[in-house]
Amino acid sequence: MGLIAWLGADGKPTTLKGWIYANGFTPHASPINASLLFALAFVTVHFAAAWVLWRKRWFLKI
Repeated sequence: MGLIAWLGADGKPTTLKGWIYANGFTPHASPINASLLFALAFVTVHFAAAWVLWRKRWFLKI
């Protein structure tokens, strides 16, 4: 998510991760709680993806 970036209205680069945090979590909570909520959401999304792969018995071998 940190690799996906574009130029914002102010001309500064904005990453997808920063945009999701700023527009999805910061307006609803204080900065410390918004950071916690973002971290929990990030882990939950990755856990759900891993769980779906595990249920289908799709294993990624590195």
